[in-house]
Amino acid sequence: HVNGTSYYTDQNGDLSLSANVGSNVYYGLEGRWSKVETAGSTPSINTTLGATNNISFDNDATSQERSAYYHVNIVHDYMKTIFPAFTGLDFAMATNVDVAGSCNAFYGGGNINFYAEGNGCQATAKIPDVAYHEYGHAINNARYNSGSGMNNGAMGEGFADIWAFSLTASPFIGLGWDLVDPTYSIRDYQDRKVYPQDLVGEVHADGEIIAGCFWDTYLNLNNMNQMLDLFKYTYDSGVDGPDGTEGAVFTDILLEVLY
Repeated sequence: HVNGTSYYTDQNGDLSLSANVGSNVYYGLEGRWSKVETAGSTPSINTTLGATNNISFDNDATSQERSAYYHVNIVHDYMKTIFPAFTGLDFAMATNVDVAGSCNAFYGGGNINFYAEGNGCQATAKIPDVAYHEYGHAINNARYNSGSGMNNGAMGEGFADIWAFSLTASPFIGLGWDLVDPTYSIRDYQDRKVYPQDLVGEVHADGEIIAGCFWDTYLNLNNMNQMLDLFKYTYDSGVDGPDGTEGAVFTDILLEVLY
C-alpha cells in the first residue's frame, strides 16, 4: 500500500508506479489470491519508498509463510488454465500458517490451513503438493456441479489429489512429510488401489481408487493435458452420492469420462 492505495506486482514480482520518493509504503505477504496469516498476523514490511526498491521477505517471513503464499498462487493460476471463466475463487484466500497441531492441513470456510512442525512431521506449508491438494478441496467446493459442491468424501479426497498430481506430474503426494524418513509420502499412486477389493470405508484411502484411475489415464495417454480434458468435464456432471455409495459414484464417473 502506498498513500492508502493498494498495488499488486506482476507474476515476476515487478511493479512500476508514480509516487513520491519518501512516501510511507507497506509491503504485505498478501495479494489477489492469497493472504498469509500466522496467529492472525500477516508478514509485512513498513518502510519508505525509494526510486528503486528491491524487497525481500527472507528476513520478514518464515520459509513456511513464503512457501504457502507462493504455492497457493501457483495452484490458483493453474486452476484458471483449466476453468478460465470460473471466478468463484478469485479472491485473497486466507492462508493460515503454523496452525496449532501437527501432521495435517485442511480447507474449510473459505480458508486454507497448514499445521505447524511437530510430532515428527514437517510444517505442512512447506510441502507444495499439500497446498495443491487442500486448494483442490476449495475447487471441489466452489466449482463442482456449478458450485453446489461435492458430498462423497472419497471422491472429494481423490479429486483433490488429482489437482495435486496433475500439477506436479508425480505419483507421490506429501513427499517430505516425515522429518525422519525422507522417502515417505502420504500417497503413492504407483501403488494401485482397485474397487471393490481395496474399498475400506476411509475417505482418504478410498479416494485413491478414483484418483488412481485418472493417474493411470494420464500414464496411458502419456499426456496430462488430455487427461485433464476428460477430468474437467466431470465437474459439470453432477455425479455424487453419500459416503458408502462409492461403487455407484465411481462407476458413474467412469461412464461420464467415457461419454
